[in-house]
Amino acid sequence: TLYTSITSKTRSARVIGSTALGITYVACGRFDAMINNDCNFYDCAAANIIAREAGAIVSDFHGKPLTHETEGSNDLLITNKNLQPEIINILNEGKN
Repeated sequence: TLYTSITSKTRSARVIGSTALGITYVACGRFDAMINNDCNFYDCAAANIIAREAGAIVSDFHGKPLTHETEGSNDLLITNKNLQPEIINILNEGKN
């Protein structure tokens, strides 16, 4: 599962219950990444803007940038440019 693939490679993982709060935690540096595989556009649009303005990378699980046209694909990865490639590799392990 997604949770298992991440937790086996990280020091800790948190499920906080609010996608928008998790995104803003990445934006302010409290979290290194936010991963959500069931995000509706209207649940996280404002937080995505905050994250982008703070310098975070907002993409899907393949690294494709999310824009107003592609948001709603439901796969959401928010992190920094240094961690994004490593997290994408972890997310896509075993899918090939």
